[in-house]
Amino acid sequence: MIGGKSQRQVRAVFGIRPPPPAPDSTLQQQQQLKMTTPDDHTMTASELELEKRALMALHIVRCQDITAYDPKRRAFWHSRFCNYNIAFFDLDKECECYYPSRFGRGPPLRRVREPSIASSSVNIISLKVRESDVGFPINLFGTVIARDMIDDRCVYLFNRDADDSQVITSPDDMLDLMDPHRGLVPEDIIYFEINLWIKCDGGATKDFSRGLTNFNICRLREQTMTASLTTWLSRVELEIALVRRPLEVSTTINILKGPSVLTRVAAWTSGNTEAPTILYSSDVATRTQMTKAGYSIALSRRVVFVPLGEKLVLHLVGHN
Repeated sequence: MIGGKSQRQVRAVFGIRPPPPAPDSTLQQQQQLKMTTPDDHTMTASELELEKRALMALHIVRCQDITAYDPKRRAFWHSRFCNYNIAFFDLDKECECYYPSRFGRGPPLRRVREPSIASSSVNIISLKVRESDVGFPINLFGTVIARDMIDDRCVYLFNRDADDSQVITSPDDMLDLMDPHRGLVPEDIIYFEINLWIKCDGGATKDFSRGLTNFNICRLREQTMTASLTTWLSRVELEIALVRRPLEVSTTINILKGPSVLTRVAAWTSGNTEAPTILYSSDVATRTQMTKAGYSIALSRRVVFVPLGEKLVLHLVGHN
């Protein structure tokens, strides 16, 4: 079986005939083979080879569907994950690794049981448009997806449609990322699938950044690294910080007295002060984020991963 499809169904896709019977087989053996389905008898070497070829052919077809000519690179490149055979892999399915799984978000911890902690995770610090062939400002929308060794399914970091685009005015502006619904585990490689478009005058859209970059823990020289992707009309940079023996911290800010004067909230760990994560910025906050529900600030991001034994540092900036 391949992705729920039998050998006969896979062969029918490509018109592959089953292998002929061996010359020395008897008529009774041939008739018995015809009466059985492909799943009822042990696969021969030739049948297995046919199935492998069919699987590879389907993979190639799927790869062609996600391949396009990139004018920046002047070559054809994949815009989505295809490092493994994706013949029957659903590229749009979200990861279902929720609590009570080891990597899902659960209730507050009363006591830390170290064997239950993943060996490492990452904080996604920022994603910036460092270069734009169409200049600034731009109205940006699309998706940024992370995939790790747990199941290679989608973990969204950015997901906006054209009606909810974000305005980027300079190379220092950061995309308004969202919290991953579970911790990312970089035991091997984390793949980042970036597909961003821009809105043009008249409602038209253009490809802006499409491709793959990755975080490889084996090549990490420092605690924080930058992954760059130069495609189509831009060069974007993704800043990522490695966290050893991570604990997940969720942050809430309540206003106890008076109106809110916060303009910016940043967080970092005591062992890595060079990589602050922006939890709130009035420059990119939407109307929903700037409203107060029960005197609490609706943070755009609430989750930070902190190494066991270190502290979370919050930096709040306000105005009079």
